[in-house]
Amino acid sequence: MAKKERLKNGLDSLFEDNFGSAEESGGKSTGVEEIRLSLIEPDRNQPRSDFDEARLNELADNIRQHGVLQPILVRPAGEDRYMIVAGERRWRAARIAGLSEIPALVRELSDLEAAQIALIENIQREDLNPIEEAKAFKRLSDEFGMTQEDIARIVGKSRSAVTNSIRLLKLIPEVQEAVADKQISIGHAKILCGVEDQSQQHVLMLQALAGRMTVRQFEEHVDNVVSGRYIREAEEKEARKTERKKPKKVVFGDSEEKMLLEARTAIYSELGIAPDFKRAKNGVIVMEMEFGNDEMFKDFLKRLC
Repeated sequence: MAKKERLKNGLDSLFEDNFGSAEESGGKSTGVEEIRLSLIEPDRNQPRSDFDEARLNELADNIRQHGVLQPILVRPAGEDRYMIVAGERRWRAARIAGLSEIPALVRELSDLEAAQIALIENIQREDLNPIEEAKAFKRLSDEFGMTQEDIARIVGKSRSAVTNSIRLLKLIPEVQEAVADKQISIGHAKILCGVEDQSQQHVLMLQALAGRMTVRQFEEHVDNVVSGRYIREAEEKEARKTERKKPKKVVFGDSEEKMLLEARTAIYSELGIAPDFKRAKNGVIVMEMEFGNDEMFKDFLKRLC
């Protein structure tokens, strides 16, 4: 309630769907005109881009029964032309309801004033999804040079909230769409803002969509992925596995090496074959000899005997 109170500015009655009284809009109804719907056009920079068709039809039914009970806010856009500042839902629903005219309050407003009022209207009515809100904040910053402190003040939010909102626009389009459709939470989305690699961002979004991790768990998971910890752990595990499979090399002591070398030389001298010596796992010394063919083997046996 405190935030909403800070936003009230005398145009609050214009920010309701279709109910209220003249007294609620400031006590006077002067300045309200009946304007043909065909002379009014929506603002292409309207913060809100998604209009729920079912809700529009419900509002159209209400308007058929009661008429448009709250005027929309427009500003001149050329001769006999007007642009919507606030109340585009009512204008759309009135068209669906088959009306030819709609009550409108005409105000001379600058582009900045119109943008601010349109943004405040949607935030008050909580009609913007997080991405639409972020784009509106960025427009106020880029086109009108407003600081994040200025934006925070007019919408009744903290500066950090505005900063974090604009950061959502760093996300890849697929992630932004998931945020706008409320498929993933703002908490998960803020964590993805810190992931620069777009392919990583996409994979992590799919994992977030699975919905198995809390924001805290997802933050730890993303940190492990980005830092490469999972890869290092996998490599270390594989290295340990390879090390376990690798046969241990058992070496001989200096005195044994000398003795076996002398034996190898003597056997070669007497029998014409140089053996290899190895120590088995159980500690037994094994002598191995290779023969090129059967004749060499038979000759060795003859000489040995």
